[in-house]
This record gives sequence, C-alpha cells and structure tokens, in this order.
Amino acid sequence: MSKNHKRPSGSNNSYINGSNNSTTTSSDNSDTNISDEKFSVRDIIYNVRDAVVNISSHSTLITNECTKTSIIKGNGFFIRGHYIVCPASLVLDMPCTKPNIDDTNPSHNKIKDPDSPITCYNRFVKKDRILVAVSNVNGGGQSYSYEAKLIGIDGVANIAILIIDMVNKWNESNMPIQSCHPFIYWGKSRNTCPGDTVIVIGDINVSSHIGLTNCRLSENSENAVVIGNIADNRYVSYGGMITGELLLLSNILSQGCNQGMPVITLDGKVIGMTVSSNKSEFNIALSEFFMRRPMKAIIKCSTEKDVPVVYKGFIERIDNDYIRFNKGWLGLGGILMTQDDYNTKIRFESECNIIRELNNKSISGCCKNIVGYRILVIDTKTSTIDNILQVGDIITHINNCPLGDRKGQISPSLVMWRVRPGNTVTINYKKESERFDTVHEGVVVTGSYDPSIDFPWYSVPIPQYLQTIMPILI
Repeated sequence: MSKNHKRPSGSNNSYINGSNNSTTTSSDNSDTNISDEKFSVRDIIYNVRDAVVNISSHSTLITNECTKTSIIKGNGFFIRGHYIVCPASLVLDMPCTKPNIDDTNPSHNKIKDPDSPITCYNRFVKKDRILVAVSNVNGGGQSYSYEAKLIGIDGVANIAILIIDMVNKWNESNMPIQSCHPFIYWGKSRNTCPGDTVIVIGDINVSSHIGLTNCRLSENSENAVVIGNIADNRYVSYGGMITGELLLLSNILSQGCNQGMPVITLDGKVIGMTVSSNKSEFNIALSEFFMRRPMKAIIKCSTEKDVPVVYKGFIERIDNDYIRFNKGWLGLGGILMTQDDYNTKIRFESECNIIRELNNKSISGCCKNIVGYRILVIDTKTSTIDNILQVGDIITHINNCPLGDRKGQISPSLVMWRVRPGNTVTINYKKESERFDTVHEGVVVTGSYDPSIDFPWYSVPIPQYLQTIMPILI
C-alpha cells in the first residue's frame, strides 16, 4: 500500500490481523514485511482502532470505617495471540490496602516492619475483577464487556499481560474473539528518531486536553485519537521513579490519567505504551525495547509447562495462578548524574524532597565525566552491596554499561532486568568521601527484587510511610 492509497470499503492492511470482512488466521500475514512502507493516518486508525480496549478493574477496599468498591480505568491493546498488554497499575492493588486479607492465603504472606505502623504483603494483590470493553468485535459492529484473566505481571515496570478466557461464566454469552479481530504488531522503538510522528489511541480521561490546545474532550471519548511527536526515543527518568527506557512524547497529552494507550508509528506498529504519573510526567511511555523482555518471558512461560532455560530464575509462579517477572536487586535508589553532582552534597528526606548542599571542599583534581547513578537511598535490610557504597557515591557502570540519559548511556534497570536474582554483577563506582577521584570496581551478588517495592508507585499517591524509602529501584 502506498502512502496515498485510498482505503476501499472493508479493506485489510497487512500490519494488523483482521478487518471487518477478514477470516484469515494470524499466520496468513504475520510475515509480511512492511518496514519500508508508510501509511496514511486514516488507514492506520481504521485498521488498529479496534485493537485498543478499555479496561476497568474492581476491588473491595476494607478500612476501619467502611467497605467500599474501588474502580480504576485505563486502556490496553491486543497483540499477536490476542493477549492484552496494559499497565500493572490497572490490575494491582497497592500492597498495603487489604489489612483484613486471609492470612492462610500463601500469596499474601505478611512482611511486618517493626519500625513501620503498617503491614506490607510479600506478593501482589490483584484486583477482584478486570473488565475489558472490546469494540466492533470481529468486525461485526457489536461491542462486549469481557472479564479478563491475569497471565503475568512485572510490577515496578508497570507491565501486565491479560487474556480473555471464554470459559469464564461472565463471558460465556458473548461473541468469542476470533483471529480476524485486529491486533497490533510490535515495531522497534530504537529505530525511531526524535521528531517522528506517532499516533496515540485510547479512552482519554475527561480532564484531558489535546496537544497544546485547550479543547476539552467529552466524558465518553472512547478510543479517541491524538497525533504528536517523539521528543526522545531513549529517555531515562532523572529521578528513577519511572523504571526502564522510555519514550518522551510531545504534543500528546498535557493532563489526565491516560495510561495504557499504544504509541503507534506511521507504519502501523506499536513502539510503546503510555503510563501516567501522579505528578507532572504525563508525556511518558514505556518503550518497546524495555517492555519486550518481560512480556516475552511472561507469554512464553504461560504457554509452556516447564520454564525455558533462558528464563529460569526470572519467573515466579504465584499460587499457580499467574506469573511474576523477577529481576536482580541491589537495594539501591538514586538519581541520574548531572553537572551539579560534582559540586554538591546530596540528602534525601522523602520522595518529594531531595536536598542539595554546596560542597565547600574543592574537587578540582578529578575527571568530571557526567555518567552514572548517584545513590540517595540504601535499603540496609535487603541491600546486597555489603557496605561497598554509601549515600552520595556514584555507580558509573554496571557490567561495563555506562549509566545515564546521555548519548551512549542507558537506564540502570535495562541492565538489572537481564540479571537473575542470585547472579553477580560488576560495578564501577566513585566515592564521595574520596572527592570522586578514583574509579573502583567491585563484584556484587544480586538479591530478588523486594516484593513490597515491586509495584508502580509513581502512578499512585505514595503513602506517607513510604516516602522515606522511595525511590529504591535497583
């Protein structure tokens, strides 16, 4: 299809499987190479809009005052196999929101911190029910509400995989999702460039605005379309709260909780998924490059009886119900290096309060290469660094990978998400007590990612007691 091709009625483009009249299976066109093709925006929207679903998750919250139902809404999208990708924040309760949960349930064993007034749980607490609205099912013009099953989760990475199980009693009278229903193929986020045009589709929150205008959307803006640009295709969150390699988007969404929408290129492929912060970072999306590994592990291991060798140690089955993607853990939190770090001491009081103080001691002899991850927090109860590092020190490299957001540098989590718990990593670091004059090297054994932290805390208001231990991310 050429860029200016006019879509005939009922046409089917090759970059998704399915259209109004298609009955082909996913293997019929899954190998079609369209990497050099560009399509009109109208063609893309026509073919992929019905691959985007609207998600609402329901749970019962028990407090001392009352029992109430909590409903969280967002988006997701179909990929090959009609798995649904969505943010983990849509399908998980915070670990501290179910104080009266059954103690006999092995998936909710408690962690009691004697210094904390609250009990955390060492497993995820999933929502009681996850409902998915699918429009124009199989191209038949009908829309249905399905109950989705959670397949697997990467909590802190904010990635969840769902599937619609027609055996579920909620779904038994609905039309089954067939192979002709649209899904979206994955593209390559690292093959894009800043300035490239992208399309975002989803059920946009009522409080949202489009681009730089002040045009308020209607309350029921199901699968609305917004067109913008990539500002940075390898962005790393400076404060570390949003994990992984990210897409920074411009002219997309300025306000509102608009999580789970696919970021689609002009060849009709998805390169990321929007996530929402409870602060101001609303133009952030998880990149395909970061998402691919945990998603592939979850889907692969959910369909095979035995965990493939490549994923052994990364997969934890929760009550034989769903999968948790685990990863290496150092028990550290910090921020990316800037030019100021060589002239200031740093103190962390809470998630909202990072204090810099002028360093009166001259640091004139050291190389001031802006690379690394400056330590703000060390979890002394779970950290595996054995007093190698102190607050204020800089980790410049992990396994010879330079850390940071500048050219040639990567997010620390990109490295740690490829390290099994119990394996070793080599770190290069500079010590503040030595005025960053010497580069040291050490070998550290990783732990398992702490379950009480393995949650996308940036997407919710952080409880007061957690503000003094955030961010602990690697």
